[in-house]
Amino acid sequence: MGCQDVLTRKTGVIVGDDVLKLFNYAQEHNFAIPAINVTSSSTVVAALEAARDQKAPVILQMSQGGAAYFAGKGVANGKQEASIAGGIAGAHYIRAVAPAYGIPVILHTDHCAKKLLPWLDGLLDADEAYFKKEGEPLFSSHMIDLSEEEVEYNINTTAAYLKRVAPMKQWLEMEIGITGGEEDGVNNEDVDNNSLYTQPEDILAIYKALSPISPFFSIAAGFGNVHGVYKPGNVKLHPELLGKHQKYVKDAIGAKEDKPVFLVFHGGSGSAKKEFTDAISYGVVKVNLDTDLQYAYLTGIRDYVLNKKDYLLKQVGNPDGEDKPNKKYFDPRVWVREGEKTMSARLTEGLIDFNTSNQFPVAFFVFVKWPEMVTSFRLGDGGRRKTVAGYWRTTHWTDRPRNDVLSGGRWESGLLPEMAHDNSNDSHSVTPKPGQRPFYCSTTQHYSLKSRQPQFRIFAPLLRVAAVPEERGFIFAHHRIAMAESEGGGVPQGQKQGWSSFIKSMANFSGDLSSLTAPPFILSSTSLTEFSSYWAEHPSIFVAPAAEKDPQKRALLVLKWFLSTLKQQYASRSDKYGNEKKPLNPFLGELFLGKWVDAAGTTELISEQVSHHPPVTAYSIHNKEKGVHLQGYNAQKASFARTINVKQIGHAVFSIPAYDETYLITLPNLHIEGLIFGAPFVELNDKTYITSSSGFTAKIDYSGRGWVSGKKNSFTATLYPTGKESSVLYTITGQWNKTFEVREGKKGAVIDNYDAETSAPTSLTIAPLEDQDPMESRRAWAKVAAGIASGDMDATGAEKSKIENEQRALRAKEKEEGSEWVRRYFTRVESDKLLEALAPKIGLLVEDDKTGGIWRFDEKKAAAEEGKKN
Repeated sequence: MGCQDVLTRKTGVIVGDDVLKLFNYAQEHNFAIPAINVTSSSTVVAALEAARDQKAPVILQMSQGGAAYFAGKGVANGKQEASIAGGIAGAHYIRAVAPAYGIPVILHTDHCAKKLLPWLDGLLDADEAYFKKEGEPLFSSHMIDLSEEEVEYNINTTAAYLKRVAPMKQWLEMEIGITGGEEDGVNNEDVDNNSLYTQPEDILAIYKALSPISPFFSIAAGFGNVHGVYKPGNVKLHPELLGKHQKYVKDAIGAKEDKPVFLVFHGGSGSAKKEFTDAISYGVVKVNLDTDLQYAYLTGIRDYVLNKKDYLLKQVGNPDGEDKPNKKYFDPRVWVREGEKTMSARLTEGLIDFNTSNQFPVAFFVFVKWPEMVTSFRLGDGGRRKTVAGYWRTTHWTDRPRNDVLSGGRWESGLLPEMAHDNSNDSHSVTPKPGQRPFYCSTTQHYSLKSRQPQFRIFAPLLRVAAVPEERGFIFAHHRIAMAESEGGGVPQGQKQGWSSFIKSMANFSGDLSSLTAPPFILSSTSLTEFSSYWAEHPSIFVAPAAEKDPQKRALLVLKWFLSTLKQQYASRSDKYGNEKKPLNPFLGELFLGKWVDAAGTTELISEQVSHHPPVTAYSIHNKEKGVHLQGYNAQKASFARTINVKQIGHAVFSIPAYDETYLITLPNLHIEGLIFGAPFVELNDKTYITSSSGFTAKIDYSGRGWVSGKKNSFTATLYPTGKESSVLYTITGQWNKTFEVREGKKGAVIDNYDAETSAPTSLTIAPLEDQDPMESRRAWAKVAAGIASGDMDATGAEKSKIENEQRALRAKEKEEGSEWVRRYFTRVESDKLLEALAPKIGLLVEDDKTGGIWRFDEKKAAAEEGKKN
């Protein structure tokens, strides 16, 4: 079930009743749709890509200035002619491309103040002309913003416009209560703060004036909103006021529903996730997201230009040679695309935060050609029978024997106007096209094309499936694909039902997965604070760079050390337990302290949970004798889109004081493979960088097994002078969980190798439980760990709840006292010179708003803690 089930038009620009149905569905299912201000075809496709990949509906909107930009800054706009022409052009462009992305799109215009009403009038003229020709308006909806005017004028004028658009069933959004800040030339930074909060009497007056005209309206009520992003603490949002507005209207009109009003959240950029979720719970169905996306779009282009500046200074001539052309670097399609990528990435976060992700579960298509590619597939849900319905063109199959098409199973023909899917209330009418014959099959069996050459299996155990043959083969439409020989094979027999339920809950889940409860066999008794120890379980490799005098070779040793940590960080739990485990979520102030003592001397570890919302772990690993220090912090944001995806936010800093040298290290994103089979393991995604103050950069590209080929946990790393990526000094290739080789240049001689399977880690020494601080992980979680080990989930839950309740009480006390938890080893800093110098070289977006700040090890605090022990 998804919002596509309530829509008449499934993809492309939706209008009229479909807009109302979508907003109703959003309220019922507790999500909001992000509204993205688009100014060009580039920003349009960036937004559509993110929504498509997250299987989510989206609102694309143009402001008056954005519409004028669509027409071109060189077009006169004294009478709104550029804004009208650009708005119409942008609308037609969006209508043309949106269906290709397979998601529903609401086409909207943003703030229209009193002085801009001629712009709205021009667009409505275009809507009415389009309606006369096509039976629907050009735009799905418009916004009229008379919040700076008297309330009576605001309501009466809005009502007049609603009467105009009502025959077209066009949606109208209005604003009551000023949104502060500055946007698109409208500056409300100096308004009285009281004007930012709408009164419930005004909401009721609007509802009474507009609802008799048309149900197609929404209200942007002020609850402290501002446009733009400001320093934390400067903006005081009170989403709870929206709940009071809903109750006030409900009581006044005697409504049955708790949320009779469709509400809109303006000024979403810079807001906390809780503010979004609270507002959505009170009936917000649309959230405007602009400033954050503008900045995100810039970062991709900015970082590309900074990284490639030596290739952009002239058309011919770069660090690779004076006669080398630079066209492939300055082609706008290259650097504009970088902006699209970073904008899409930021919107993806919004879709997850607003719970919009996976609300439109678009089918995933695999085209199987005859006879080049062969497949076998299995469909079903725990043995329940399903029916797969579709049509095939007789011209392609009548000349082939049945057994040549399918081996095993049963095909039946006969006109079936309606095909039922499993035992739910879900049914689909299918009508054959000319030249097609109907077919259906029971899906509890196996079918294969040319089964003597099986390649991979399409497995859809949870969701509705349709198989539609087309051209010279089949298209199988479904929602999940997985490599498989034995679905659920890694799940203990007694827990297979629980695992199936867990998989189902993830498939239907949107947002951050940290709140999901995992089955007992996949729970870990280890807290995330302990994961910091994986950075230095081979102390001799960790300290080796300090002994090398050549800066180029030092950079290589740092790269080798980093690669040597990956197996411990991302595969050691699979090796130990047979599958990846879900760790315990640390509490604020949780500590994990220890040390390694071996031939490299003493290497000390300090790990502290410095933030709980968002969850952030900071760490310091120091070998004072050898003069090597690693510090950093990281947060994880997990989501589900075909599998569990984890974005790691933060970075690490490796320092060698003797050479006044530092290395900035980015963290890999990852996803979880093997979920269907109950044997999950980590696979790393994309790429990471290590860049040094001495002028060297390493780039690590991660790749996995793929569907039918490749080795899991594969990577290629190159080391090069910063800014000269093509001038490769060393190349390292292999599998980070097994072995890898180091070569000179791109394909030179092998000069070193590493075997992760034979390199035994050094044991970490920690204090006995009775000697540990009450905040240390092993002591704090001891009873929870015992419950997990014994499989007693009741005891595990009870002990876990005790810790969580204690933490809630502490947070409540701090809030009452106006105090903040004091970190014992780390301090939040406003800025960092290292980041300012090195982050732009590798395109690192610091995102300190998602980690509660920039965290640095505080030697004074550490010394004070050591003094307490002595």
